[in-house]
Amino acid sequence: MSFKQGIWLWIALLAMIRPIYAADIVWGTPLQISGTNDVINFLEPQEAWNLGGKTNLMINGVSFKGNSEIADNQEAFDGFTPVPTFPEIAKEYQLLLDTALYQVTYITLKGLTPGKRYTIQIWSSDTRDFIIERKRITALSAGSGKEVQLKESFDEAGGLGQFVLGVFKADSTTQKIDIIGLENGNVEELSQVVNALVLYKGSLTGN
Repeated sequence: MSFKQGIWLWIALLAMIRPIYAADIVWGTPLQISGTNDVINFLEPQEAWNLGGKTNLMINGVSFKGNSEIADNQEAFDGFTPVPTFPEIAKEYQLLLDTALYQVTYITLKGLTPGKRYTIQIWSSDTRDFIIERKRITALSAGSGKEVQLKESFDEAGGLGQFVLGVFKADSTTQKIDIIGLENGNVEELSQVVNALVLYKGSLTGN
């Protein structure tokens, strides 16, 4: 094989390697968790996950699957919000927020259709008393898009966290979302938590 042939073979082999793609996600403003109406029901869910729990839950018409394997490097935690810590929150929603993945550094969405638009909704809540004192944040990013930061506990010790909506146009059958934790403004590898995730078909903007 000539040197020139070898170069072309190398280029062809590189072309066969399919990375996990990460289209830019345009994030909305994080909102404080307040009740089951947080879960949007005017778009069709493609998948919904109760990330840290084993229980399937129906919340505001959306069916969350328990015991998911969506994250390749997941660790589950059970016991953030013992029911009924928040009597104004429906029991099913409390159960969703009671568990989470922690120390997870990325999530990979699969089964996407390239060129189609999707909406994603993600929750981060940890009601243990010390969380707000340490100003813990779960930060999400994808592609070259801007990062969004979710407060894991809001306003007071033991308070619920936040959720956020984002929209993107799939450029592959997969979509990677990177996740880091912050504590008092500094990166803290063990602090990020993600309770739940819904992938909806279509865009909030209708585009």
